[in-house]
Amino acid sequence: MRCTFSPTDTQNYTNAKWNFIGLRDPPIQQRQKDDYKYAPTHFIATVHGAKVGRDPYHLHTFGIMRIISLVPSWTEYLFDLGLEKEVVGRTKFCIRPEHFVQDIDKVGGTKNLQIDKIKALKPDLIIANIEENDREQVLACRLFSKVLLTDVRSVESALKEAERIACAVGKTEAGAQWIRQIRDAWGTIRPIHSSATYVVWKTPLMVAGHDTYINDVMRWRGIQNLGGKWKNGRYPQPPNDEWALTKSDWTLLPSEPFPFSEKHLSEFDTSQSQPLLVDGEAFSWYGSRMLQAANYLAGLANVMTKSRSEN
Repeated sequence: MRCTFSPTDTQNYTNAKWNFIGLRDPPIQQRQKDDYKYAPTHFIATVHGAKVGRDPYHLHTFGIMRIISLVPSWTEYLFDLGLEKEVVGRTKFCIRPEHFVQDIDKVGGTKNLQIDKIKALKPDLIIANIEENDREQVLACRLFSKVLLTDVRSVESALKEAERIACAVGKTEAGAQWIRQIRDAWGTIRPIHSSATYVVWKTPLMVAGHDTYINDVMRWRGIQNLGGKWKNGRYPQPPNDEWALTKSDWTLLPSEPFPFSEKHLSEFDTSQSQPLLVDGEAFSWYGSRMLQAANYLAGLANVMTKSRSEN
């Protein structure tokens, strides 16, 4: 793995949208800003979008860095890369690895950052994400720190961003090893064995749509995501009448962002679909968590197919 980025990487992201519906905060009115003009393949150059060259800050050549992660998945990944001393800040949702993060300063929620506290920690690098974080807050951080902005909408883009982060923090080989292990564990895309909707929030009802990492994880594991038929946003709110008529093998109820549990099963148990509680981290966390998720998702596929054959 080489720490170089081609000019075409920038073009791939010039139309990326900021999505203010996060998977870690209660839903708010869905909004979309103008096209995000700061190519997330690179570090943000200026608040006003100055032209960005290849890896302009050469952060991977630094020694000990002070890193703040605003993304739970990437926080865990940084520690798994061996950066226990470098990570100095995290959000309250960055809960893994538990035995390390409990001693790391919290800088607010993913969309409610404490900018003054972040600045006081004097970071060399802040890792953010288009979906997880608020655009204006990330730009505010850029006034005093380098920012590595990521955009994860698929399994492949998750691995690409993992590579970029590893390069930026001087852990190229460790990153390459993680990526190889993840690719080996995930294998190839499975044939479709079931259909499902994936509910991310209860009230209002929200599902994972077509342009999401969750959707691609489902596709990769052979689950047809029927939530993709609603095109009004990446996490659409299905109209009540359309939701009632949606027939799928399963309604997947994850452990996060809304903490679905057994008490919610009856609400989603209909003649049209059968509810199933699932591990939300396996579907929505990327980075090193993908390695652990592979075994879980394989086992889940067995449960889904076996139950269907019995019924």
